[in-house]
Amino acid sequence: MHPGFRQRRRWFPYGLGSTLLALALCLAALPLAGCRRGGAALPLTGNPDPSDVEITYWHSWTGDAEQTLLTLVSRYNKDNGLGIVVRAVHAGDTGEILSKVEAVSATSDLVPQVVDVGAAQRSRYLANDMLVDLEPYAGDPRWGLGDSSTIIGDLIDLHGRSGPRGGPLLRFPVGADVVVMVYNRAWLERLGYDKPPSDWRALTNVSEAASDPAQARYGFAVPLDALVLTAQVYSRGGSLLESRGDGFRLKTRALRTPLKLMRRLQSNGHALVLADPSEQQLAFAQGKVLLALSPSRHLAHYGRSVRSAAGGPFDWAVAAPPHSTSRPVLALSVHGLGVLRGAPEVQLAGWHFIRWLTTPEPQALLSTAADLLPVSIAATKHLRDHFEAHPQQREAFLLLAGSELRPAPDFDAQPLLRERLESAYASVMNGAELDRTLRKLRKQASGMSGDER
Repeated sequence: MHPGFRQRRRWFPYGLGSTLLALALCLAALPLAGCRRGGAALPLTGNPDPSDVEITYWHSWTGDAEQTLLTLVSRYNKDNGLGIVVRAVHAGDTGEILSKVEAVSATSDLVPQVVDVGAAQRSRYLANDMLVDLEPYAGDPRWGLGDSSTIIGDLIDLHGRSGPRGGPLLRFPVGADVVVMVYNRAWLERLGYDKPPSDWRALTNVSEAASDPAQARYGFAVPLDALVLTAQVYSRGGSLLESRGDGFRLKTRALRTPLKLMRRLQSNGHALVLADPSEQQLAFAQGKVLLALSPSRHLAHYGRSVRSAAGGPFDWAVAAPPHSTSRPVLALSVHGLGVLRGAPEVQLAGWHFIRWLTTPEPQALLSTAADLLPVSIAATKHLRDHFEAHPQQREAFLLLAGSELRPAPDFDAQPLLRERLESAYASVMNGAELDRTLRKLRKQASGMSGDER
């Protein structure tokens, strides 16, 4: 981790209860994530002035998140005090945004100044020297985050930089998503358990106790989903991708243990295999499965499904995925923004807007609308009512703030990698020989380009 964002981390037990005391403990116990590189921060060179600068932001937000963003942009334009004007334009997903930027890069009048940057696109932006290193801006005494910043430092280091061992800060997180475990607390308590399983052996035992295939009831849900499979690899201390030059190598050996366990649970009648996350949400709400792994961005969908379930709502909660590591390891994705190269005052104006989006109230509004977790601890003071109504999202945020985080592959921008992982997953669950399937997957992955991976 880069020393400029290092902070001490504390693990919060996931049984902190349903009161706002948990948030108070979080705010009191977590140190602030400053952005200084030890000693005094250095000012930006040239003393640029962003006053009265107009910038265009090409974004990928949709639905309620886009409408909230537009409202926030209007507020920023009115209240930023510098006359900076932002024009927000939806330009597709992060892959489409990169393609459009490359297409207009020779025409300066058409190039945006701020863009949404996916993890999978960082290498192309970096190779073309298109993005500004945001570290000098974040550490500037006047324009930077300052000592009072409560942004969780690991989010910046893990998903912002161009490499796992440091490098330029090319994208800045404004929303986070982690894979968590959802569980039916009422059902678990009826089985005689007072807490969810914390390791895979315990999950196996709980799943056996809960399952009754004749009644279509199963202990665990197995969605054929690449991100959930990645989370299982991380929970055992493994990794999925290994850097190789300008690309990656798929570490298929790390898939063997989780795939073997999932197939054993299925063959014993203790797990229900599902085609996609929406099926998993429905099965959970209908009381067909006790435990399931899911991205935190889907928690709102779980809540709606549980509230509208035919059998009536039930008590459910969120915990860290089972793990064999000393502390929980969560697969992390972020929504990140970057600033394209331009005049110094334009670059500073772009950073000023991004920094404002990470301040507490905009963070609270945007993360709620996008079903993401806030990146700033201080944002929780604006989320008290929301967390009171949706305690599962509060629990997910406490896990985000207190667990070890590992960056997940950007599967939305890497559809071929997702397709091949999920195809292999489905084959194994349908009875294909495990080692042969993994050898085939390794051969397929070896022919993929860095961008495809």
